[in-house]
Amino acid sequence: MRRLLRSPKMVAGLCLSVPAIARPLTSEEATAALTAYARAHPRAWAALRPVFENTLGARIDSDGTSLPMIALDLADARPGGTP
Repeated sequence: MRRLLRSPKMVAGLCLSVPAIARPLTSEEATAALTAYARAHPRAWAALRPVFENTLGARIDSDGTSLPMIALDLADARPGGTP
């Protein structure tokens, strides 16, 4: 996380590399992402949430989260596209 905050330009992908910019999510964005994940994958979330909270010491509740999360803004798919 610290490296991404210092130098957010990166390449994402395993088979096809795509230029991307990493940016930290706000608490509101992270909460929305985790809420959407929890709704879509309730059993997986029931197992993951305590791991995040206990291992990382991150608070995750309906009021928000202190879990550090990032978004990857991918480059435009056209040649020469920029994130």
